[in-house]
Amino acid sequence: LKLLRQSTFKDIYCFLDEDVQNAQRAKATEVRITVDRSENRVIVENNGNILTNPQALFSIAESDWDEEVRKSENPFGMGFFSNITVSNLINVHSGNTYITFDVGDMIATNNTEIKVEEVEDYYDGFKLILNNFDFDTAYNYEIEERAEILGKYVHEIDIYYNDELIEKKDLTEGDDSEYQFSIEDNDCNGWIALAGNYSWGDNVNVFYKGRFVSKLEGLPYLKGDLHISDKTLNLTSPDRKDIIKDEKLSNFKEIIKLYVEEYCNSL
Repeated sequence: LKLLRQSTFKDIYCFLDEDVQNAQRAKATEVRITVDRSENRVIVENNGNILTNPQALFSIAESDWDEEVRKSENPFGMGFFSNITVSNLINVHSGNTYITFDVGDMIATNNTEIKVEEVEDYYDGFKLILNNFDFDTAYNYEIEERAEILGKYVHEIDIYYNDELIEKKDLTEGDDSEYQFSIEDNDCNGWIALAGNYSWGDNVNVFYKGRFVSKLEGLPYLKGDLHISDKTLNLTSPDRKDIIKDEKLSNFKEIIKLYVEEYCNSL
């Protein structure tokens, strides 16, 4: 727990990405993110399948997702633990199961017992309560900004932030630049625009399943958003927050350059 908290997840806001991804895997149609400063907590809930095996939630490198999810996404089985970077007291309510995951007490006492209760109150979905939320590390406005990005680009799920539905955005919709074009491919969808400044060479954003991964460096005079599939690039584990610098990346950049060249020739 100490190691996971300190060094595993490089992006403090990736807990939202992971919780939305888990909702997708649970076949949810909506996610609600609520920031409650008065109670010092953040609540993330979805209407997907209820939790049937609490042990799987706390087992590293294992997952209880169905065969379809395991084949299409290769889940690492660590996403839930991203929540401990912002909360030391976590509650989960799903079906008739209520779980208390007291991270602070575990680290202090070396007692790793997780309290699992059967309750009368039934929750149809999965409700995650991040108590004692560290708002000094994860700021309100950046939580809202990340929620808006997820709401725009994760098209399979409606995402609400403080009860307000976030409007979807077309993956190929640009920023109304004069010189922009769309890319629609099996392994990559998005838009690219010609930029007027060399320093904008790191302004091509890469997204995976609606979640921001990293900027695509080494493409001067370009900007844009590109949404990739599992086959397009190799991403780092466990949080998929960086691109592995390998032959796939080199080939991908060459493909983007070819798209740009074709567009320029058409002007």
